Amino acid sequence: MQHSFFKTLAFSISLFLLANTLFAQSNDGEVYNVVNVNDSVVLRLNDYVGDIQWQTFNENDGWENLIGEVYDTLLFVADVSTLFRAEVIAGHCDPFYSDTVYVEVRAACPGYPTVADFDGNVYQTIFLNGQCWFVQNLRASHYANGDPIEHLQTNSEWSNSHSGQTGGWCWYNNDSTNEHAFGKLYNWYAVNDERNICPPGWHVPSSDEWEGLISYLGGSSVAGGKLKSTGTIESQDGFWHYPNTGASNVAGFFGHPGGHRLFSGTFQSIGYSGDWWTSTQSTTNYSTIRFLLYDNSSVGIYNLASWREGFSVRCIKIIE
Repeated sequence: MQHSFFKTLAFSISLFLLANTLFAQSNDGEVYNVVNVNDSVVLRLNDYVGDIQWQTFNENDGWENLIGEVYDTLLFVADVSTLFRAEVIAGHCDPFYSDTVYVEVRAACPGYPTVADFDGNVYQTIFLNGQCWFVQNLRASHYANGDPIEHLQTNSEWSNSHSGQTGGWCWYNNDSTNEHAFGKLYNWYAVNDERNICPPGWHVPSSDEWEGLISYLGGSSVAGGKLKSTGTIESQDGFWHYPNTGASNVAGFFGHPGGHRLFSGTFQSIGYSGDWWTSTQSTTNYSTIRFLLYDNSSVGIYNLASWREGFSVRCIKIIE
């Protein structure tokens, strides 16, 4: 969305949630952001000189001033998708305008804006094409009925889980600080356990359910970019390594690159790939995963993921 008739300078706007997580994504002079309904959002104008007037765009009347909003930060509660900019006036000069910022508000799952697991972890949800998805990776250490999922730390514990078909979880690199951004990694035996790794009423999505989401987002060649969180490690504003190709997060899915654990117990690819189990078994000892990569905008599929490997999990609920 370009507005070439605007007079602009290099004033940029940063968007923050109150948790101080940056989600800004620049695209040809305009910034796109996806937030959830009722998120408290802060827009902050950077590197300006002069007096400020925040404005929003109305399809019928064009740009309108936000009464009283004349400081470098604008705080509001997200309710509808809105285009913002800041007008800057220095002395008697004609006004200049900042980058425009489109804050897209995505709807949470009807009746389930948040969901808690047995451990008390709370997950935000997003409603896409009749599907309710967790916005974060699963962090549960218990099944839905309260039975514990085994915490498998050492390489031998992880690789030997196959012999007893023991459901297990770990943190990437066995480092608990990775849980906040990336959740836990689980082997197939935990994912496929009848006690349900997801909260009651929710389940691990099948490969076909993933395909429904991918088709809704325009197909596998572009859906990955719409699912990936924005920013890069190198720019200190994201979790992906450069270049994080095509990332826009327009789906509000916040797909982070949590990496995976091989059957040997070795950890790989944090920052480079996000990998999620499906509930679809492809053959004996193997199932299907879906994955995102740092260097392209597609959604990959791999049908020979060993049951002894560890991947992230998202939970889903279908709304009829």
